[in-house]
Amino acid sequence: MNLRNLPAVVTASALGVVLAAPSHAAVDAAVTTAITDAGTDIATIGAAMLGLAVIAMTYKWLKASFF
Repeated sequence: MNLRNLPAVVTASALGVVLAAPSHAAVDAAVTTAITDAGTDIATIGAAMLGLAVIAMTYKWLKASFF
């Protein structure tokens, strides 16, 4: 590290600490519930897509191996 860059490094470090500090705001319970429900729906869709991918690859493997 060059000493000429020291002020920029200190400024960037301080800015990173300030931006990384957690902030908490009052959020309505309906919003929290909606976000949780959306996360559950996304997880369900993701699991279904993963299951379909496994089925497709299994079919492809079986077809290549035996037919």
